Amino acid sequence: MPSENPVEAMESSHDVRPGDRLETSRLAALVKQKRSLLEQLQQLCQRQAETIDRADAERLLRILTAKHKLLSGLQQVERELDPYRQQDPQSRQWPGEAEREACRSDAQVCESLWNEIIDLEERCGGELKRQREAVAEQLAQVRGQSQAQSAYLNTPVPAPCQFDCRAE
Repeated sequence: MPSENPVEAMESSHDVRPGDRLETSRLAALVKQKRSLLEQLQQLCQRQAETIDRADAERLLRILTAKHKLLSGLQQVERELDPYRQQDPQSRQWPGEAEREACRSDAQVCESLWNEIIDLEERCGGELKRQREAVAEQLAQVRGQSQAQSAYLNTPVPAPCQFDCRAE
């Protein structure tokens, strides 16, 4: 039997009914949650960049694990926002203009944060690539030195000349 409580019915089905004030409060809560997740993700991306600069692989792995959890949460919020994307924003019934503006502001901050996160990720990827290439070059030099040393060790040493230098 369906719930008589409209809030419970909305939360359980995530149906978006045009003109329903409950939908706008849910939309605002989801956008606020998305903003919070993106703020946390942005902070982790900044720490990731610092960690990459210090070449601290162990800390980097911990940061990547934390980022994965945030991204999973962000995906869930995005799925819950999907029905709202099909809605005409002008048809939504907000309790007041302040609530509408707060949600709009949060959405704009989300877009800005996302762009900053993308920029940070691209810089981190570039720095990791640079470090990988530097390590590959160092390994090639070590390999070259090892081969040279091996060549010297494997070169037969000529036998000393055997002639008599004594004067008679």
